Amino acid sequence: MNCDLIIPGEVIDWTIGEYVQDANTLGIRRALLNVGHFNLEEPGMRYMAQWLPKVLACDLPIHFVQSGNSFGWLSFKKAEEGKRL
Repeated sequence: MNCDLIIPGEVIDWTIGEYVQDANTLGIRRALLNVGHFNLEEPGMRYMAQWLPKVLACDLPIHFVQSGNSFGWLSFKKAEEGKRL
């Protein structure tokens, strides 16, 4: 693989993350920008809450409820002088 950054729509294969970690450990600069499945769907769901009442032509209240980010992690690499970045 000859790329600096992977931006997948969704990571269903755990080996991609492992590849990026292994590459960085070996000094090969690679990055993974994983937006996440639910975060990619959020703008469409926000639009759906506005669109659906018009299509159904009813007075039923429909609201978009933001779920927030379901992922959160950080990766730290030791600097040459032994300090954490």
